[in-house]
Amino acid sequence: MQQNTNFKFIIALAFLISLSACENDANDDLNETVIIIDQNQAGTESMTNDEDCADDSQCSTTNNCNEESDGVDCMCMNQQACEDGIDCTIDECDANFGCTHRPDNSMCNTDELCMSFTCDPNQGCVSEPVNNCCGNGIIEGLETCDDGNLTNEDGCSSICRVELSCPESCVVLNTVRLPQSQHIPMNALGYDRFGSSLAANEDYMVVGAIERDEYRQNNGSVYVYKRQNNEWVYMQKLRAPDGARDDKFGNAVSISGTTIAIGAFGHDAEYEFMGAVYIYTLNNEQWAFEQKLLPDDGGQYDGFGRSLSLLNDTLVIGSPEHKSNRKKRGASYVYKRMANEWSLLQKLLPEGYAEAECGSSVALFGTQIAVGCPRDTYDNYDNKGSIYIYNLNENAWDFSQKITLDLPYNRLYFGLSVALHDNYLAAWHNEDRSQVDGVVYIYKKVNNIWRYEQMVYGRGYRPFGIYGTSVSINNDTLVVGSPRHDAQDLIDSGSVHVYKRNANEWSQVLQLNSHTASALDSFGRSVFILGDQLLVGSDQQSTSDNHRGSVYTYDLSEPIPACNDNGQCLCRGRWTGADCSMTAN
Repeated sequence: MQQNTNFKFIIALAFLISLSACENDANDDLNETVIIIDQNQAGTESMTNDEDCADDSQCSTTNNCNEESDGVDCMCMNQQACEDGIDCTIDECDANFGCTHRPDNSMCNTDELCMSFTCDPNQGCVSEPVNNCCGNGIIEGLETCDDGNLTNEDGCSSICRVELSCPESCVVLNTVRLPQSQHIPMNALGYDRFGSSLAANEDYMVVGAIERDEYRQNNGSVYVYKRQNNEWVYMQKLRAPDGARDDKFGNAVSISGTTIAIGAFGHDAEYEFMGAVYIYTLNNEQWAFEQKLLPDDGGQYDGFGRSLSLLNDTLVIGSPEHKSNRKKRGASYVYKRMANEWSLLQKLLPEGYAEAECGSSVALFGTQIAVGCPRDTYDNYDNKGSIYIYNLNENAWDFSQKITLDLPYNRLYFGLSVALHDNYLAAWHNEDRSQVDGVVYIYKKVNNIWRYEQMVYGRGYRPFGIYGTSVSINNDTLVVGSPRHDAQDLIDSGSVHVYKRNANEWSQVLQLNSHTASALDSFGRSVFILGDQLLVGSDQQSTSDNHRGSVYTYDLSEPIPACNDNGQCLCRGRWTGADCSMTAN
């Protein structure tokens, strides 16, 4: 009995060793590994069936029983050679599926201007010219020159605009400013609305395009750019793995480190328009889909993913039309990443059962969450709006404060947009009286209480110019978008307003309009401030196609004045004169 037990143990041990040897890394050249079972030690008969030697790995070339060799039973010949001769593919052997060849576009990276390189698993690195690309020597699209390089101060700028010597005395607030760069996706179509949403960190920029993609199904898509030598270089286009018509994939985006969260509030999951959020992570210079998040208690038209904010391993997702007692009370879901998997940590709900639509906007910074509830009703005024503040207490988010307005009006929609950074919070409310088309309130946290500090507003615009429906705050800089402002007398061309804090006062230091503005551009639809880098989405700007959209980047440390053909400052709006210091009659 003891002898049989020893035999079984040795056979089992040898079989495990055989399996291990037969699943070596397939990137190596063809190797031969011989696993030997010594039958003499086992004290029993040798195996004579090939089937007894077979493992289940698709990477093993042979698993034969050797009947002639003295004392040898199984010989496993390993390994399947998976090298395909294509330099830009990662060649691997999967035990279940055999050889795989994964294209890696990063292996095709090149500094060649105006060429896009991708890895074709059959041909290797292939290239195609980028349309409307500055630096190809051809004047296209919005360019006024193209000298085949991206060098400034040679007569043609790095964004292919003719360089003219502007007076140094240009009045900053009254002068059109040139962007550092303008990004138009090479394969976007009309009505893509590239620039609908924006997010960035020090290394990557993420841009949402929520409407048509190349399949013309309104699925939506997201473009990722990488920062190289202070320039944003196109990296990859992301699509939902299960995208469908009207998903609006990319309506909200957020990035932290090498993780991207993307909202698709129109996605049909268990219910129509319930919404979803998709997580992507960076792996070998490729952004790969990681996980799809759905609410366990979702319902029809919830709009889960309408807003979101990601910081490290915490993600807040707004679901503004989530219902309680048949009322669109709204909810915000807090997810936590543990062991590379995102799980629901907590659901945040407003007080009462009014149709507050909480989660229309969310912001996460440090240990604080701000949730906008623009349809909250109180003081006998409908849709007045409010903001809920939550603080992290160990592993739970505790309600801390409700910020409300002491104004006797309906339909202010306070909290439709909200931004949070350190001890400052900015939030929009609607205002169509007294030639004011929107107001942004600024709050400062003092002794853990948020207190009103100041308001900024767009004056003289037409009603519903929606000044402030996009806001971003970073350190001492506040950026406010007004996408329907009739800037430069062009309907809905849009504008962006930059404020700086000095002591406890916020003052406007810059107003930006597109240097190639046209009607309906919606410049300022999305804004994002990162240090001195300002990103502006103009999601309905028309280039070669209607409402294709574009994204502008500005260096606020060195604003570049635009010039007209006479070498004078290019004035905006009603301003005129060589230095834009005079007003037109």
